[in-house]
Amino acid sequence: MGKVIHIPKIFYFLKWCLLIVIAVCTALMGFTQSMFVASLYRVRTMFVMDIVSVDEKWVPKFFQFTGFNLLLAFSASLSLFLISPAASGSGIPDVKAYLNGVEHPVFRNFFTFRTFIAKVIASALAVGSSMILGKEGPMLHGGSILAVIFGSSNWFKQKMDVASHWGTYTYNRDLRDLVACGAACGVCTAFKAPVGGVLFSMEMSTRWRKELTWRCFLVSAITIVVTWAFVLLAIVGG
Repeated sequence: MGKVIHIPKIFYFLKWCLLIVIAVCTALMGFTQSMFVASLYRVRTMFVMDIVSVDEKWVPKFFQFTGFNLLLAFSASLSLFLISPAASGSGIPDVKAYLNGVEHPVFRNFFTFRTFIAKVIASALAVGSSMILGKEGPMLHGGSILAVIFGSSNWFKQKMDVASHWGTYTYNRDLRDLVACGAACGVCTAFKAPVGGVLFSMEMSTRWRKELTWRCFLVSAITIVVTWAFVLLAIVGG
């Protein structure tokens, strides 16, 4: 018989605390981006009303409207170029490759704080520019980046070393589980669908366990509750 390893309860407690933090931060990320997009839509609506109210031919109005959208699209591309070119694209292939065990030094650029900032800003500007795209990929990538950032923090590594000799939570398999939960939270934030987030995360990963299913579902449920709480606070606050 193999040696039985007794994992301290503090390990599980800190693990769930980290998952809750990731869920809350992912919800805050989605809410902030939605407010940014809503502000862009509001500005664009005011701009359209101004140019429509002017008594002139439709050709200048068309080019003014097109120019405004092109300005937002160019701003999205410029933010990616200046902050982090690794944030370009949806991010789904990058997360899928990471979850399935792909190891490469270039992946470090896909899960950094600079990439997270560029992803949130650029995707909001791109959505506000009327381009045909959505927030599923950026939100999924953003949630995964948050999982990597928190899971790889020195503070958490130290806490895990003190809590147990069994290993830190940033062990390779556990970190990928953390990224799967972050991806599920991101999809949940984009579509307000906890079950959809779990299924999408399950679809991307070839290494899945029953425990991970419940873990993803619970953090997705926390994400949707926190997101609606932010929405209600915004409505009450005007």
